[in-house]
Amino acid sequence: MKIGNKAIDRFIKLAYMTLRSTVKFPLSRLEQSYKAMRPFMHAKAESAEFDSDAFLYASARLPSCIFKAQHVILGQSITYFEEVGISVSKWEEVYAKARRRRYLYDGKDTVAAFISSKSDIDDVIPTLLCFQIEWNKLAKNIRLLSAEGLSSDYEGLLVKATGTNSSYVNSVFSDLEGTVKSLYSFDCNFSIQNFEASYSRYMKETSSWWDQICSAFPDIEGREVYFVSSNTHSLINIISGFAERTEAEILKTASSIDDLEELVRTYECSSSSLYKSNLLYYLLMKCESCDGGVLRKKRIAWEESLGIKRIRSSRFLDVPTQIIDFGTVAKTRMSDRIGDSNAIILNIDYPLGRTAYFVLSKVSEHIDKLRGVYVIGKAASVFAERGDVLIPSSVVDLHNGNNYYFSNAIGASDLEKYISQGSHSIYDKQRAVTVLGTFLQNRKLLNDILAAGITDIEMEFGPYLAAFYEIVYPKRYPEEEIITIPSDSIDLGIAHYVSDNPFSTSPGLSHALALDGVEATYAVSYAVLDKILSDISKRRRGLDDTC
Repeated sequence: MKIGNKAIDRFIKLAYMTLRSTVKFPLSRLEQSYKAMRPFMHAKAESAEFDSDAFLYASARLPSCIFKAQHVILGQSITYFEEVGISVSKWEEVYAKARRRRYLYDGKDTVAAFISSKSDIDDVIPTLLCFQIEWNKLAKNIRLLSAEGLSSDYEGLLVKATGTNSSYVNSVFSDLEGTVKSLYSFDCNFSIQNFEASYSRYMKETSSWWDQICSAFPDIEGREVYFVSSNTHSLINIISGFAERTEAEILKTASSIDDLEELVRTYECSSSSLYKSNLLYYLLMKCESCDGGVLRKKRIAWEESLGIKRIRSSRFLDVPTQIIDFGTVAKTRMSDRIGDSNAIILNIDYPLGRTAYFVLSKVSEHIDKLRGVYVIGKAASVFAERGDVLIPSSVVDLHNGNNYYFSNAIGASDLEKYISQGSHSIYDKQRAVTVLGTFLQNRKLLNDILAAGITDIEMEFGPYLAAFYEIVYPKRYPEEEIITIPSDSIDLGIAHYVSDNPFSTSPGLSHALALDGVEATYAVSYAVLDKILSDISKRRRGLDDTC
């Protein structure tokens, strides 16, 4: 099946042709082709009206210093920047609120963005274009409102200029006075310079990431490994029992936070143990961001005592890792299900797009006893609602044109007991598509996806399947082919929780999932853990039978 879009293809080609330049170029050169693409995420790109949702989405995926920046440089590592004469070693490391990507800031007007795969370029360039277009609309509005000079009511000015409210303004702009003065003084016109990315450097940076894991857990290559691409909290919360152990402290802390008081009352009135567990995990996460790090320190110490190790990502590849050592955990919490096992879970914070291919390829290169590959992630859906679960059995990868068919180790029946009746729905045997980026979609593409019977729109599983193909076949993955993936020796499981529906009036990607995604996230996490523990138990029984 071939799914494509001429306007999107044209924008991508022009972007990469422009990025070949060895000197800076104005990002505005790509604005016309970007607007012609009519990205679904940026519905008002061609309008004079400020697009508050698009600007909220873009600004949350860029570091806050972007409001002061004029130049953006793209590269793969500090070493490479230094090689081409840009001394970035003393620049400040900065992050975006809603996108795991490393940035460096020179403290003046230049931001360096690290690129760990082609997907980062496909993400950064459209995000910067969205930000620039909407910034300049906002600047025009501020000047019209301040024709006779700036007033000191900076919040009021931004509320009027954005056409929103105080809550929106304070969530987007951390420095109201500085933002208004910048908007009043100059338009945004980023200059971009790309320091040539290469496939071999992507592999090199992934090797550095793996070396860091081996240094923290030296015997990993001799262990039985279950690879999970998920997040940094759900599996660990279920396994460690820390939230249950510190329930009273979590509820006390949450009760002192205005936004959480109602949730505490809901927790105390609920009769569902499953719902209370999920809500307690959510409250723990919220409290950790508000209590000065007290709970987080206690949690990490508790996890380490159980054999759960957290490994920070390398300075280049922003993929944090957790290792759950069943040899230790079994002695404290799970001995009845694991027995004497030396297996581990290698859980990574799910990467962006093509980076998934390099990560799983590197893992499979070094791990001989890879027992399972499980992917838990977010996806858009053309019919389901936020918090529903999608379980695919095929995927079209727009990166390489392949159509993959596979037997999913996770089924709807594995999740039913973990989802409350009537709260969210589970849809298995779905067709998925791996798209190139959130901005690289328009209404025509989405309609074509729906017409092809595809319901699950995501960004990582195609690259994961390309790497999985190379695990089970003795050759590199092909392109433009229909492929059946065998999973006889290694479990392959994937499930997505729905983050948005582009055809729905419910909140979209610019609004955080919050509680909408908690039940689905933990339901899938429980199902994956059940599969891993069952496989460990089955392997132990098989070993006992041969003795």
